[in-house]
Amino acid sequence: MRTNKEQLAEILGIFLGDGSIYINKQHGVIQIVITGHLQNDFNYLVHYVKPLLEKNLSAKFRIKQHRFNAIQIYNQSKYVAIKLNRLGFPSGNKVKNNVEIPSWVFGSRKYIRACIRGLIDTDGSVCPITGRNYPYIWFKCRIPKLRKSFSKAMNLLNYRISNWSIRKDHVGQTYIGQKSLIYRYYKEIGFNNTYHKDRFTSLRSSRPVKH
Repeated sequence: MRTNKEQLAEILGIFLGDGSIYINKQHGVIQIVITGHLQNDFNYLVHYVKPLLEKNLSAKFRIKQHRFNAIQIYNQSKYVAIKLNRLGFPSGNKVKNNVEIPSWVFGSRKYIRACIRGLIDTDGSVCPITGRNYPYIWFKCRIPKLRKSFSKAMNLLNYRISNWSIRKDHVGQTYIGQKSLIYRYYKEIGFNNTYHKDRFTSLRSSRPVKH
């Protein structure tokens, strides 16, 4: 059974991936938001993330559907924002704040695994690779300190990842490409995002992808 701190570490990973805390001091507005793809992330956000947040942050979260295939779960409580700040997730723009995995997460391999799961479930992807009958696990990130702390976390868990490839838009990407490590990731860390889990299951049982 997962401890409360493991669940908080996963929540941090989720917010580092797809979450934000917006504060408009002029109008006294606080908005804690996690955004996902309406079709791909609906089950994950509504049936897993929302109950996880409500249990661990002691606050209700609402659901909002947008045009352009977006879904959000959100809360407007100052208390929730302060609690997330204390856990190591700051308010404001994540890129400008150069966010990272907070130091307390590195105190336990269980916390690290939980945080990585949250990051991959939100900002990661499961992709077919030409000539393989198993998928690679990818992670994209435009935040330098988050890339560095992600690499540190994966190294501590003994997962070899590729060198970061930085695109012109400053988004970096890395992946797990070794078959044994990919299957170990699935067993040890896994996915709570059913979209990723279903893709992994279907791709590993399919024939090798051709050009």
